[in-house]
Amino acid sequence: MIVPFWMETMTKFAAKVAIDARMSGHTGIGRYIRNIVNALMQRDDPFQIVLIINPTEDPTAVWDWLSIPKDQLPRIDIIGFGKTVPIYSLQEQFWLPKVVAEKKIDLFHAPHFNIPLLSNVPMLANIHDVTYLTHPESAPHRMGRIYAKYMLKKAVKRVLHVITGTEAASRDIQAHLPVPEERISVIGHGPEEMAGWVAQVRRGSCESISPRVRELSRFILTVGNHLPHKNQITAIEALAKLGPLGFPDLILAIAGPTGRGTAALKKAAKAFGVEDRVEILGAVEDKDLAYLYDNAALMIHPSKAEGFGLPVLEAMRVACPVVVSDIPVLREVAEDGAMFCAPDNAEAFAGAMGQLLLQPNRAESLAKKAVKRACQFSFTKAAEDTSRIYSQLIESLPSKV
Repeated sequence: MIVPFWMETMTKFAAKVAIDARMSGHTGIGRYIRNIVNALMQRDDPFQIVLIINPTEDPTAVWDWLSIPKDQLPRIDIIGFGKTVPIYSLQEQFWLPKVVAEKKIDLFHAPHFNIPLLSNVPMLANIHDVTYLTHPESAPHRMGRIYAKYMLKKAVKRVLHVITGTEAASRDIQAHLPVPEERISVIGHGPEEMAGWVAQVRRGSCESISPRVRELSRFILTVGNHLPHKNQITAIEALAKLGPLGFPDLILAIAGPTGRGTAALKKAAKAFGVEDRVEILGAVEDKDLAYLYDNAALMIHPSKAEGFGLPVLEAMRVACPVVVSDIPVLREVAEDGAMFCAPDNAEAFAGAMGQLLLQPNRAESLAKKAVKRACQFSFTKAAEDTSRIYSQLIESLPSKV
């Protein structure tokens, strides 16, 4: 049974746009969902946003992150289900079509490739990257790879439009999936949510920071899950190579959800002799991540594949010097606001980090360029571009009788 949070408003809207927000609590895509929804709700668009959530223990948890001006409240309708409908499940393929039909949705926005295949509603989808196609070792298992490949191909054929974060990601999508360039829009993300958390940390007005985070001695930071394409073993090796350069006590803090790649990171730390200098923090709250960005000597991001690389932009926005992989996505996002190294060249990463650690003026100069570049991105701009796509797609639909 669909459970509305309040009775439908009598206000008439040009159209209803549904956004699947069931992944709002996740890292990565979750941050995208939270920010794009809040930015859309700051606008005075002529369509209603129907937010589809996945209530768990607390069905009102969505209000922990929703930020809506009072005069825009009629523009939001929040619906859920009596029980959790898992992502990538067979259940969602039956439940989502029922929801969009009952709510008379005009346009469905899927923030990932798991679109409702059985629905005939017009759709657009975010395809953030094609990592499972280019780096199949990062998929959870063989069936996961098969599912991703199948759904990605189905999605690009079924949706009216695709949104991705960078030109580099767009090229990857076109290289691996049957979708023409004219059906893809590049809309960047923004670092403002994390910048807000860092501002709170600096003012001392943030909630208490976790002791494990606050008590870290001098550290460098890497952020991301522990999947193979994130290449955090290179960060660990680079840490080991920093010792002879004069930094034998520097800590590497790894922030991000643990998983099937965590054991390999621990094994690498032991193999490189830095087991006591690698702190695997696991998933951290935003306030703790903000503290890490603000207090890190620098950030290292040796990833082999990204769709956008938001942690890099977040670090840049708050003047944390960054050393990143020399891959097209990160070249596009960071421009002159980062130092670049070949993804598997731990010695190059160690050398670049050593330069920044030994030359504070160079680190400060890089940080200033980083802030300037990062300020060119915002979810306000992303919402403006996304709203324009909504309007164009809605206007192209047959008129209702």
